Amino acid sequence: MNKSSFINMLIFTFLLSSCSNRIVIPNVKIVHQVFFDLKSDVNENDFSNELKLLKDIKQISHFQIKKVIDLKDERAMSNYELLLIMYFKSHEDYLKYQKHPIHINMKKTMSGYLERPPKTYDYTN
Repeated sequence: MNKSSFINMLIFTFLLSSCSNRIVIPNVKIVHQVFFDLKSDVNENDFSNELKLLKDIKQISHFQIKKVIDLKDERAMSNYELLLIMYFKSHEDYLKYQKHPIHINMKKTMSGYLERPPKTYDYTN
């Protein structure tokens, strides 16, 4: 790891630990969230491990997998178990990710583990 990468990692870690309500990641333009509704016989950890293969796509600047919790709010999307959050530095990086062979292959293979197609939510940071 070079010095610049190490410093960026320290800054990122500091920001994650110091933000109470909102995570701010420097140099990120697009945040792409994907919600997954898994079939009842699918192991969440195994599915999460498969999602981690996306980390090999260099256009993804930051990557998180979160477990969705049901707080009994009728407005919530509580029928989803996992949330994948990816951060992109540009719209071009997002488009390259969409066409990347790892992503295309994952969409084909993972669909059999889902009750319904994933839902996405995108916004600017």
